[in-house]
Amino acid sequence: NLDNVMAVKPFIGDVKDAKDRGRIENFFKAYETETLFRIPDLRKAVIHGDANEFNILVDAGGAPKVVGLIDFGDLSKASIVNELAIMLAYGLLGEEHVETSTEEMIKGFHTEFPLEENEYDVLFNLTAMRLVQSLILSSSRAKLFPDNDYIIASQKPIKLLLKKLDEDKNLKITFKCMA
Repeated sequence: NLDNVMAVKPFIGDVKDAKDRGRIENFFKAYETETLFRIPDLRKAVIHGDANEFNILVDAGGAPKVVGLIDFGDLSKASIVNELAIMLAYGLLGEEHVETSTEEMIKGFHTEFPLEENEYDVLFNLTAMRLVQSLILSSSRAKLFPDNDYIIASQKPIKLLLKKLDEDKNLKITFKCMA
């Protein structure tokens, strides 16, 4: 549950690369100073919590349209904005044009489920923290199962996206484009 992302902070040391750890620590600092105190005030609902390309069903007849979701293992009562943050975290992996893709995904979500201004204010940090959470958890699991390459399969695109989010300060503005 992204509302409880602070639970993974003690495991930062499981991330091998010092530059990656430093970037993760910076994202935690931003989250703690800009977002953590806002979590109790965000709207809550039961959310899917794992909207990614493997869990979304699309009707390809005519214009592609999302018609359903599968895999409810991460279903939880959480901040509604987490659903979009998680979708962005997965959907931006490997994207060359992160800014354009971000705008399109936010607009699409907003069309079906408008967020409130305070939710847009935390969206960037929540998206980054989902990536941080995934990187830390996969690093921790890799220590337990060092022969299982599947556990770290998404680490490279996650690290690249975190680097982009960290270095491109204009992206933070893009995450508020609909507010």
